[in-house]
Amino acid sequence: MWLNDCEQRLAPRTVHTYRWVCGLQEMEPIRRSILRDVRPPAVASIVSDVAENRGRRTGLAAHRTLSAMFGVAERWDYIAHSPCRRLKAPAVPKREPNVPTPTTFNEALAAASEELATLLRFAVTAGCRRGEVAGLRWGDIDWDRAIVTIRRSIDSTPGQLAPKATKTNSSRAIPLDPETLSALRSHRERQRGGSNLNAWVWSRDHDGVAPIRPDRITSLWASLREDVPDLRGVRFQDLRHATATWLIAEGVDARTVADRLGHSDVRLTLNTYTTPPLASDRSAADTIAAVLGRSATPASRRRTKPRAPS
Repeated sequence: MWLNDCEQRLAPRTVHTYRWVCGLQEMEPIRRSILRDVRPPAVASIVSDVAENRGRRTGLAAHRTLSAMFGVAERWDYIAHSPCRRLKAPAVPKREPNVPTPTTFNEALAAASEELATLLRFAVTAGCRRGEVAGLRWGDIDWDRAIVTIRRSIDSTPGQLAPKATKTNSSRAIPLDPETLSALRSHRERQRGGSNLNAWVWSRDHDGVAPIRPDRITSLWASLREDVPDLRGVRFQDLRHATATWLIAEGVDARTVADRLGHSDVRLTLNTYTTPPLASDRSAADTIAAVLGRSATPASRRRTKPRAPS
């Protein structure tokens, strides 16, 4: 009943994850139990077993699935309190972004096919997520104004592709540079369905009828990395990190970068996608030293003057 309700409210990929987690061997004690009899220690033990047997990220998925399930059971008055309410999620190490240099990315464009190079250039210049790249239709591009509107994403599960709203449930208009527009025009001329505004820009069959699978984009990127040694370890999602990092390093304000990436809160952009380049950080150190130098007194200079080695 709960999963059937989820199908009416949630993205197919989320429902697929819930179904997969519920089918894990470690979940057998839950499947054999009456909901009101399940206690927090039992749930904690199951989540711990999943994390130990299948990795912390799968353990986190189990925690989220059980929290969602028991949360609904509580709202529907099947149970008085969710046993997951105070249960801590497994700690999952944060994946640090691996941002390529612009030079390395240009090497990737040179090594890629014309179609893949266009896709990658668009992904980086627009700062799009993988599903948003797959969800682009030709009608989303305003050629006269040089603007693309990101309206949807593609959600993929085994055997199914489904358009859905963007992660923030809102569209965003992104200006494009002339070179990216030119590459898109060339790609449109090559595509058999390019004259149809509803056709998908990147299609499984090059006719625009069906969108490319997001995981296909990932596999194309993984294959390309083999031809560019400096890209080893760079994931497709790291290209969004690159967009933000390069723009902020060039002096573009964080609010503009956040709008381009589709972040409603600029703090997410600053906290997640940017790391000050070492040269900028060195410049900051020199600036602080200069400020101190201008205001230093003779006594403070004597106290901080390096001593000669003995």
